[in-house]
Amino acid sequence: MYDQGGGRLDIAHAIDQRLISRRANLDFGWFRYPQTDAQPVTRSFPLLNLATTEATVDLRLELEDGDGNPAPAGGWPR
Repeated sequence: MYDQGGGRLDIAHAIDQRLISRRANLDFGWFRYPQTDAQPVTRSFPLLNLATTEATVDLRLELEDGDGNPAPAGGWPR
């Protein structure tokens, strides 16, 4: 199942951004359940810094099931 959503866009805030993503999405492929012998998969997430100073980025991962509930404890990633 593939989901996508939308939201409100703050144009003034978007125009003033100095750190932008060079990629719109990341695809990690399909992993058949159970993933007992799945190997780690990495993808690059290039950012473009248009500012004159360095930027620090704090990235997080939030996993959900098909109904939008938080992923069960002890699930991926470990």
